[in-house]
Amino acid sequence: LEIGSPKYQKTEEAAFDKLLKLMGHCGVDNDRIFAATMDDSGNETTASRKSIPYFNVDWLRHSDKRKVGASALILGKEGEGLRLPVRRALKQGKISTVHVPMAPGTESLNAAVCGSVIMFERMRQWLCNNENKAEIY
Repeated sequence: LEIGSPKYQKTEEAAFDKLLKLMGHCGVDNDRIFAATMDDSGNETTASRKSIPYFNVDWLRHSDKRKVGASALILGKEGEGLRLPVRRALKQGKISTVHVPMAPGTESLNAAVCGSVIMFERMRQWLCNNENKAEIY
């Protein structure tokens, strides 16, 4: 398949739809799927909603307050950003966007660094809510 061809795009869309279904089977509701974006406007991804700062997301929320909820984070490729199916899902409001706020004049974060910052916050929330509270330095 040639990248960018109609057949490639159709295959990519089908794969992303299967991924969303798989996440649902694993207990991840669509409102718990987040795509990391570069800024808080949602403009880069044509998202239907404004992006949420990563530290304002309750990464542990579950509809049953006694359980820890599952969340998913989608990161884009370096330089290319989010894939077309992800951007479409954002535009349709199927998934949400999350971002790491940056100082004015900062161009961007490396995708791995961005993901690491967000996953650290998820772990920090878990540690703070865990019965065997661990000290965080």
